[in-house]
Amino acid sequence: AELLVDLLRKEDIDAGMVTYLSCTLDDIKFITQSSRDSTGMLYSTCSRELAASIKAGYPNTITSTGGPNTLYTTEWTPAVQDAVRMSASIESSGQCTALRHCVVPSSVTSTDVEDLFGSVEGIEKAEDALRDYKFDCIFENHAGSVTPAGQDDTYTKHGTKDVHYKVNTHMPENHIHEYWRKVVVDVTTDATTSDLTPEEKDDKLKDLAKWLNTNQPISLAVNAPRSQVFDIAKSLFEKSALVVYTVGSTDREKEAPPALTCQARPQEAEVFGEFPPRKDLRVFTKYPVIVPSSTPSYDTTYDKN
Repeated sequence: AELLVDLLRKEDIDAGMVTYLSCTLDDIKFITQSSRDSTGMLYSTCSRELAASIKAGYPNTITSTGGPNTLYTTEWTPAVQDAVRMSASIESSGQCTALRHCVVPSSVTSTDVEDLFGSVEGIEKAEDALRDYKFDCIFENHAGSVTPAGQDDTYTKHGTKDVHYKVNTHMPENHIHEYWRKVVVDVTTDATTSDLTPEEKDDKLKDLAKWLNTNQPISLAVNAPRSQVFDIAKSLFEKSALVVYTVGSTDREKEAPPALTCQARPQEAEVFGEFPPRKDLRVFTKYPVIVPSSTPSYDTTYDKN
C-alpha cells in the first residue's frame, strides 16, 4: 500500500484513490455489515474459510478463493522440483493459484521433499521482493496465519524453513485446510509409472480426478515427457471440471518447461475463473469470479437516462 501511494504521488494522482486498512476478522465483519445498505459488491481474495465468514454477514461478496491447487508429475527432475517450490511459495503462499498438493512418483521420499524446500527464500518486507523481482519468497515465521504446528501432527516442519509438508501414498483427505500465507504441501507419491498397465494408469488418474472434483482447486498443472503429457492432461481434463489447466514437459525443458500451478496471467489475455466447489459456491461467493472481468460492476443497473 505504501508503494502504491508513493507511485500515485509520483504520477500526480490523488492518493485518496487508495483506501487501506489492516484489521482483524471481527473488524472486517463490523465494517462490511455496517455499510451493506449503502455499498455494492465487495471483492475479496482470500482463503475459503475467510470468504465464508465474510459472506455470511455481507451477501454481496464476490470472492477469489484458492483451494488445494495441485501439480501432477510423472518425473522428479530438478526443473520439476523448482516448479513445485515456486508454485508453493508464490507471494508467501498468498496467491489464489498457490500450490497446496502435488502428486509425484512413488520414488520420492520425505528427504527429497525436505531438500526441495531447503532453497526457499525468506524475506522481511514485500517491497524487498518487488525491488529484487522475486515472486516466490516467504515471510518466515509471521504470526498472521496459523500453521499445522499444534493442530495437525501428521505434518513435518522443515528443519530450517517456515514450511510444513506431509508425504503419503494416497490422496489427502477431502477439504484440507488451506493455511493461507503459509507454505504447507501435501505430497502424494502416486503418479503413474512406466511399470503399470494402461488400465492401472487410468485407475490412478480416475482417483485423482475424483479428488479434484470433490475439492475443486482452481489450478491443475500436469507434467510428463512431451510424448505422454498431452494424453495424461486430456484424460484429467475429460474426467474433471476445473478452471485452469496448465501442461508442461519433463524432457524438453528449454522450449516447454514444467508447468506451475501459479500460471494465471490475465495481462497476457489469458481468461480463467476461480470457482469454489459448485454445490457450496454460494457459501463463499455470490457469483463465480471470471478473469478478466469487471467484478465490482456485477449487479450494476442503468436507467434510461
